[in-house]
Amino acid sequence: MTLTESKLKDDDGDCPVAQGILVEDNMLLVPAASAPPAPEPADTSTSTAAPGEFLSASTLQSDLQRATYFKNPTADMLQQAQQTRSSAGGVLFLTIPANCRGKFTVPKSIKTGHILSGDKIDLSCADFVHPVTNINACEILGGLEVIVPTGVRVQMKGIGILGGFDYRSQGQTVGAEQDAPLVVLSGCAILGGVEVKVNKSVPPVRVVQ
Repeated sequence: MTLTESKLKDDDGDCPVAQGILVEDNMLLVPAASAPPAPEPADTSTSTAAPGEFLSASTLQSDLQRATYFKNPTADMLQQAQQTRSSAGGVLFLTIPANCRGKFTVPKSIKTGHILSGDKIDLSCADFVHPVTNINACEILGGLEVIVPTGVRVQMKGIGILGGFDYRSQGQTVGAEQDAPLVVLSGCAILGGVEVKVNKSVPPVRVVQ
């Protein structure tokens, strides 16, 4: 043990003061300074969602506010169309509504009948899975209002007796694709009527191949 180590030695036999310093043969050896610790990698994670998620949410919101025609629907879509109520009717204050409003899958055919009452079928944001949707209406002293978005083709085949089938916006389908969904209205209106209106406040129907 060198003289320096002997002077620095404490009662317990340790050399805490001379730790890391070695004196030997009149030469002071000091260990080389260690390199500073590498900085920790920056945390690149943020609470903000990925851009794709924003697009997906935006697309979902847009789909909820517009009608879509699926030319090649899946089995689940066809099943949803079958589960949609396809009949409605009413007499005076007793009414079974069609509940065809908002976002729903349009069935292949819808039948309605009203006496001294009425109903509304709103297809503005509906999903079409059939190329042709038939709506058969029998209105006696009552009425049926059908609302479609721009681009949906409409064909009137009903008979009116002191009533009628009214479609005032036939030009709304000008320029529409030939594979756009077609809504065919048939039946009779006696002292009543069936009216088709175009909802121009929503985007045109979108065709998905």
